[in-house]
Amino acid sequence: MLSRCNQNTVANLADVTEILGQMTGQTIRMLDLDAFVDAVLARCTKDDPLFPLLNFFVRSKDKIKAMSFKRYDNSQYQAARALAGCDADPSLESVVGGIYQFMDRKGLITTPETHDS
Repeated sequence: MLSRCNQNTVANLADVTEILGQMTGQTIRMLDLDAFVDAVLARCTKDDPLFPLLNFFVRSKDKIKAMSFKRYDNSQYQAARALAGCDADPSLESVVGGIYQFMDRKGLITTPETHDS
């Protein structure tokens, strides 16, 4: 896998889902926010871990959409880390690997191997 991020690079959800797709061996179809909220509403049941967020998605959809291209300046954070002698930020692949491990432990994802068994 290629390392996509350093402190001068912007990562987005498409980058994260691409890496998760590579880790799981699955293709993840990206949806725009409206289609995502519609899909969640159609598929989510009371037992789904996403269920508590349904009202948030519905109420906040327009606010989330308005912020979709917003970028944050983290130069002060990076300067403070440099002064403190912190190690470099982990790669995006490493961060997504942690997300993958959490989701796997919680049974939130299936890989082709677990799908076949």
